[in-house]
Amino acid sequence: MNATCSFAIISQFFPEKKELYIGILEAGTGLGLLIGPLFGGVLYHIGGYPLPFLTLAILLILMYPVMVYALSEVETKEH
Repeated sequence: MNATCSFAIISQFFPEKKELYIGILEAGTGLGLLIGPLFGGVLYHIGGYPLPFLTLAILLILMYPVMVYALSEVETKEH
């Protein structure tokens, strides 16, 4: 669901350069799929089964204010 929404948002807000931004999104996804298991394995080795999940939860909670700010900026530019 996340990828579909990301492609739709990019196509709506950046119609003139959507190929560039979709390429950047795909590169980031590939890099995450490449590096994610490495970090997950390291975190599992350090703290056991719960640590990778707790780390992801903390990162998502910390990213929430950034997302709210970024989306409010996009909304004000749209109007």
